[in-house]
Amino acid sequence: MQRPGEWPIWHDNDQPGERDIGAPQRHEIALARYLEKQHAHRAAAVRRTSLSTAAATAGWIALRILQSILVLAGKAIERIDEVGVNLSKAHREISAPRKHR
Repeated sequence: MQRPGEWPIWHDNDQPGERDIGAPQRHEIALARYLEKQHAHRAAAVRRTSLSTAAATAGWIALRILQSILVLAGKAIERIDEVGVNLSKAHREISAPRKHR
């Protein structure tokens, strides 16, 4: 992005009769230079990727997704085990004969 100081501004007041007809005006030249710089900055900012880079990135993303799925599956199995233990405790308490006092 261009800084405000890079945009040339002239404060003199050129009258239409003082310019040669057909010659580019100073502000047109300055605008063209400014737009060329903007285009160059934008082109440099665009990240160019090759096919191998894109494939490596896609493989890394797939690996991270697989890792997340495995972690979540492990947590789900632990939770299912906890539920099973709680159910067996509840069943034991319900089915155990009660002692009368």
